[in-house]
Amino acid sequence: MPRLSLLIMTRDNAKNAISLIESLDGIVNESVVIEGSRERNKSLMKQYAKRNKSVRIFDSVALGYQDPLRMYGLGRCTSDWVLHLDVDERPTPELKNNLKKLIDGTTASAFAFKRYEEVQNGIKTKFFTWQIRLLRKGRVTYRGMVHESPIIKGRLEQIEEKDMYLEHIVDLKEKKEREYHQMHKLDHRLSYSAYNRNMLNYLSRFSSSGDENEKRSLLGRFLNGWLSAYEKITFRKSDKEISSLDYFFYFLIRNLGYATLMKSPWAAVKATPGAISEVKKINKWKSEPDSNEYFEISKIINRIGIIRYLKLDKEETIRGLYARYKGKKQGITLLFEILKAQYHKDHDVLL
Repeated sequence: MPRLSLLIMTRDNAKNAISLIESLDGIVNESVVIEGSRERNKSLMKQYAKRNKSVRIFDSVALGYQDPLRMYGLGRCTSDWVLHLDVDERPTPELKNNLKKLIDGTTASAFAFKRYEEVQNGIKTKFFTWQIRLLRKGRVTYRGMVHESPIIKGRLEQIEEKDMYLEHIVDLKEKKEREYHQMHKLDHRLSYSAYNRNMLNYLSRFSSSGDENEKRSLLGRFLNGWLSAYEKITFRKSDKEISSLDYFFYFLIRNLGYATLMKSPWAAVKATPGAISEVKKINKWKSEPDSNEYFEISKIINRIGIIRYLKLDKEETIRGLYARYKGKKQGITLLFEILKAQYHKDHDVLL
């Protein structure tokens, strides 16, 4: 039977992390915790690890959201297969009991599960997104972007069984929206090449396939071809920022997609004013003094990803950042600081 690691990342949320680990006791072979908590909050997690020898903790900086540390976390796991979960997610009993069966002898590189959103008191809505959470180590690449789908090398298997899914528990959810909103200042500024990629990424969330793997599907090939043709016909340049009209279309399609998944007429009604609001926000960011610099950074990270740009998959990078910023203010502010410092270094900008 193949070995299976649980990978979780936590910041000041040891109680929920421990609850998740214990819910998978006897199913996973080890639990790898990437620990970004403030110093005064680390003791509970570390005391628990002393009692449970299958728990391994790695200190890291906190960068506002977990995606930039995913490749680093995967590298710390010792099993061929990794179950990567958020501390506010829980697999159903049926899914837990079948995890080892899924990976035993399979030729797949990853598995996608339905994740039902806004689960409260054991009651789930009809709204779900596809999440790729069971991964063959070395066959999956994350770029470190907000809410990204990974790039899968090989076959992705979609689990349709009605009792095998993930629950996103309302009572356990971390308060991340503020930091996600700040990150949008970068990842929502799009060149035409990033625009095309992000449209495919949203499509993959609705259909279960992973990011660039969506290009293999019939719908993905059609959408990618249409976007590329639009860029050429309208004489758009791939490295230029998309227009306000294109921003509006981008957010409208995204909002309507989620409204369709939610089966919510009200969400569909709000799709247009929501898209207008996003365009206004971006136009405001464009008027700020450092707008051009942020857009240039956005082009880089949308092209190669935050992880590759900052070398966040390297153990020496994480150790260096932790040693430098231990006890100092972290979160999304620190990520912006590191990104700008790297950009200045690469472009010989005098501070």
